[in-house]
Amino acid sequence: MASAGEIEWINRKYEHGDLEGAWVAIVADTSSQETNNAISKEAKERNILLNVMDVTPLCTWIAPALVQRNDVTVAISTAGTSPALARRLRERMSDVNNCQCLRWAEMGPLLTDVRIEQRARQLKVTPNEWAQSITDQVLEVFENGDPDKARSMLVEALEAHDASSKI
Repeated sequence: MASAGEIEWINRKYEHGDLEGAWVAIVADTSSQETNNAISKEAKERNILLNVMDVTPLCTWIAPALVQRNDVTVAISTAGTSPALARRLRERMSDVNNCQCLRWAEMGPLLTDVRIEQRARQLKVTPNEWAQSITDQVLEVFENGDPDKARSMLVEALEAHDASSKI
């Protein structure tokens, strides 16, 4: 990141004033509580977001481990208590064989299209009814290579829930 110009890497001991002009700072490892406290004090004075890795009490934000599949992002946090655990969970969830739940993410574009159709047709469906309509059977049909049939199944389920047709 430093070689790409995305961050400024200062390879020396911290000096007061190093945070001038920054809006966020990440302290990777100083191994010095005194230095960590000094950085924290300057960050507070300058209203800078600060993450001191493995020193949660000094952090004003904690970066979660992220798993992304299509438009679905899952954030994993241990509230700073165990970054290694968050990383391990991220690694396990990133492997589709270990985390079957992310298979649903592949249907994101189809669900978006159906939601647009639902709104255009003014179907009155609650969020809970929407969630109930996204069934294992719909996923199975989708994964077996028939997105049109999966779409039809989903639309039929939404039509069955349509509150405006029950008046």
